Amino acid sequence: MSYDIKIFNVCDHIVDNKHYNSQLCPRCNGESWYFDIHFDPTGQSVLASGDIKLQQEILKVMLDEKYSNLFHPNWGSEVTTLVGSKMLSNNAAKVELMIRNALEYLQSIQVDEYATNGNLSINEIINKILYINIKQVDTTSYFVNVIFSNQVEQIYSQKIIL
Repeated sequence: MSYDIKIFNVCDHIVDNKHYNSQLCPRCNGESWYFDIHFDPTGQSVLASGDIKLQQEILKVMLDEKYSNLFHPNWGSEVTTLVGSKMLSNNAAKVELMIRNALEYLQSIQVDEYATNGNLSINEIINKILYINIKQVDTTSYFVNVIFSNQVEQIYSQKIIL
């Protein structure tokens, strides 16, 4: 796997030197995390590692368009093809299958990379996809909750709205 710049950050709810209640924070909108490039005190971008890298890759593979990565031809998911379309009775099952396929592909890349180059830690590799729940938000949006574990049996959850 490549080195990833850390874009998945924990929010301190301080924006322009003003402290916000977590639910009213304009940076994270009550999520307690936000997407942005993070820099160290010397101005260098911080690289993601460990469980942050794993969670970031989970989000990327679910949200990236299928076949959009030149280095990994089957990278991404097809959920972007359903975004904005009317919710049909079988769409939730389609979204779940698309996400499961993307996560299984990511897992195969991680396992291969660990065996071949050893440049991943076991904290950065998916062990099991425990649960994928898709709920309708409105006529064209889906709430997706994915619960998974890494190779050291730590359990994580990623939630997105498509």
